[in-house]
Parts: sequence; structure tokens; C-alpha cells
Amino acid sequence: MGRTLAAVAVLIACLHLAAANYRTCQCSIRIGGAANARQLSSWSRRLSSCGLFCGRFPGFHVSCDEVRSWCPKTCHGMAKTKMRSDANLDAMCKRYRRTVRPGSGIILYAYSKVMNNCGASWNHFKLQSKLCCLRLPRRNRWIGYRC
Repeated sequence: MGRTLAAVAVLIACLHLAAANYRTCQCSIRIGGAANARQLSSWSRRLSSCGLFCGRFPGFHVSCDEVRSWCPKTCHGMAKTKMRSDANLDAMCKRYRRTVRPGSGIILYAYSKVMNNCGASWNHFKLQSKLCCLRLPRRNRWIGYRC
């Protein structure tokens, strides 16, 4: 009886993982309010439902409606985190490749797009911080900072 119960528990755990449904949330930081604006940074997140007792394993199904509400919040939160990272700010300036003085900082937007057959459409939020860039010519290095 104990072995049968253990085998059933293992089978349920395996089915749980096999049936797990993930959705991809594609994120980026761009310099304009249009979806075709120049991109300075991008990343993606796999989103899944909380699962059984909100444990380690993902839930059985993630609906498009759920992920459409989660994705913008996820991207906006990550974009704010990236704006606090010197390495990310430097990388964005390296990609932008222009000096930007504090008086004319770049207004940035966090974009999100739900993938995986959910009728993807872009959402965006204006970030509170502006990006300023400085180039060190001798070292060919870009320094980014919030201004």
C-alpha cells in the first residue's frame, strides 16, 4: 500500500510538470513611446501560475488573461531594477552611443509583450528616471547614470 501511494504521488508530480503551462513575457527598455522605438536593453521572463500550495512546482495552466496582467508589472519592476544598476546603465549608453548631458537626459520606457499565442500586443510605461551618458574616449568606455 505504501509503495502504491508513493508511486501515485510520483506520477502526479510528473504529470504536474508535464502539464505545466508557461507563457513568455518579453521586456525591453526603449527610448520612445512607439513600439518601433530604439531598444537599449531587452530580456524575457517565463511566467507560470503559482502551483499547488504556491510551492516550488508551477501550476497546471496559465491563461492569456492572467499573463497579460502579470507581464507589464513584471517588466516595469525589472526595468526599475535595471535603472538602479550601474552595469545596465553603462550597457544602455554603450548601445545608444551618444553623449547625453543632464539637461537633456533620455526619457525611457519599459515595454512588455506577451508571447506564446496570446495575441501579443505591446504595453509600455514611462520610467521616472532619465538616462544620461558620458564617454571616456581614451578607454572607449561609456558611463551611464540617472539624471
